[in-house]
Amino acid sequence: ITEVTTRSLQFRDYVKSVLKGFGIELGTSEAPEDPLPEEEPVFNLGALVTVFNKNIKSVTESPKLGFDSTKVYEIEGLGDMETISDIETKEAVYSCLISFNSKWIDYVNDGEDKSCLELLKADGAAYRSAVNFPKVGQINETFDSLVLGEIRYNEEQYFTFVREQITILEDETSTKRSYSWIYRLEDVAGDLKIVDYTSFE
Repeated sequence: ITEVTTRSLQFRDYVKSVLKGFGIELGTSEAPEDPLPEEEPVFNLGALVTVFNKNIKSVTESPKLGFDSTKVYEIEGLGDMETISDIETKEAVYSCLISFNSKWIDYVNDGEDKSCLELLKADGAAYRSAVNFPKVGQINETFDSLVLGEIRYNEEQYFTFVREQITILEDETSTKRSYSWIYRLEDVAGDLKIVDYTSFE
């Protein structure tokens, strides 16, 4: 069994346990009286959104959002990495990203709820950026759209393509911003944490 499969199973169990608390079971259904051939589990983004999202207006998945060989990326070797397609890993990575970005809105808008920091690697660039963000409690952000794309893996970390649209209200002026990030995540003591994020065109 490969390392990525082992980690995927750990993440899968964690996500399943959280969803089960909400009465949601992924890839399962009630067994009929006459057993039928077992169906392949189906990725359910809606279930993840129900549990892990509070503040993002739209969360979608785009198969077209991913590595483009005609573009240049800051991350070395991105094109040579394994493309992740298994449901277990996808659920774990997407859950972390949805939860962080939703909780970020509570953090930046009032400065009191700091639970988003728990999803960041403590010594990572993303953590340092968040704790030192100078406008916490001084602006109001509305998370309009989160689009989740391809996940790549280099045997140590996961790299996920994401597009975001956020409306920022500052000094009574509203500005719409669009961001394109590649989030880097890694396993820290059995939990996925965001290390940093790199922009791309």
